Amino acid sequence: MPTTTASKGRSSGAPSSTTATSAPVTTPTPTPNAPLEQPPTPASTQDAKEDAGSRAEREDRVRLAAYEVYVRRGEGPGDPVPDWLEAEAQVDGRRS
Repeated sequence: MPTTTASKGRSSGAPSSTTATSAPVTTPTPTPNAPLEQPPTPASTQDAKEDAGSRAEREDRVRLAAYEVYVRRGEGPGDPVPDWLEAEAQVDGRRS
């Protein structure tokens, strides 16, 4: 019986140099501060500015009302949180 010589392909199970290998699958790393959405349209930008302005105006009114609560209670030491909450209630009551 004749013996055969080594075949062209590798029988060791190791991939040959002509075998295509898959590239590792990677997920993209998010870039810090990268926008997640489309930029706002000019109309929505204007709405956002107006909303921010109204929030700032409300906070100014609450701040003044809280100071008035502080003065009414005699400007003495105390917890500022109840003063602020009372001022918010006053401002929100005027807005409705």
